[in-house]
Amino acid sequence: MDIRMVFLDIDGTLYTEGQLIDSAVQAVQQLHRKNIPVSLCTGRSYIHAKNIQSALQIQNGVYFNGSLAVAQQKTVYSTPFSTETTQSLIDLLQQYGHPFIMHTDSRVLSFNQNYLPYKEILDAFHFPEIEILLEDQWDIHSYPIYQFNGFFEKDWDSLIEQSATDCFVYRWDNQAVDLQILHSDKHLGALSILHEYKIDPQHALHIGDGGNDIGMFHALGYSVAMGNASVDIQNEAKMVTLPAEEDGVYHALRNLKLIE
Repeated sequence: MDIRMVFLDIDGTLYTEGQLIDSAVQAVQQLHRKNIPVSLCTGRSYIHAKNIQSALQIQNGVYFNGSLAVAQQKTVYSTPFSTETTQSLIDLLQQYGHPFIMHTDSRVLSFNQNYLPYKEILDAFHFPEIEILLEDQWDIHSYPIYQFNGFFEKDWDSLIEQSATDCFVYRWDNQAVDLQILHSDKHLGALSILHEYKIDPQHALHIGDGGNDIGMFHALGYSVAMGNASVDIQNEAKMVTLPAEEDGVYHALRNLKLIE
């Protein structure tokens, strides 16, 4: 096998139950020693992934499910919401009384603290500090927004998507969703990073566990679904490894002969 770059999801892959998996850390260290480039590939924001990226000494990342990609600290792909879509989402969420949080490339913002009833959900993911920015201080042109977190039940998903046609809803909790630009996908950011490294996608690997990893499974030459992924997601990958908590990343990379 000729794998020249490895992309790794975070939650449910490298990270579970509030911590990085030791064997996954060791696996990434071995990839570094073999000079195989590694990139995170996550639905998280840049700031939310920063601690994990630092701990793993990884210089590349795909964030916001593909809306932002950074290769060796250089932004190589960036598709924030338009100002019109940003304002329409703010208006829509306020109209229905749904709490929300907004993400720039480096900040997490809210107009108030009405997200506090959902703090337990955020804490479970070690969510970064949320800055309160009063709405009368808000300048939509100064804060390009890549993602909203909205807090509402599944019954609202279709209405939100029908009302805000430039975005899609990615649900990651019974009470919480990501709102992202329509047609964004992790693989779009990953392809930009591969272009920067001059690596053909057929020589790249992605390991992940979620519905937002399927585009990566299809776009790259090699794909591994975690054992904790649902069966429909496992069916989209070329290979299935053990669950995250059973050293799934380590076993996948070892079976592919990338590490020892």
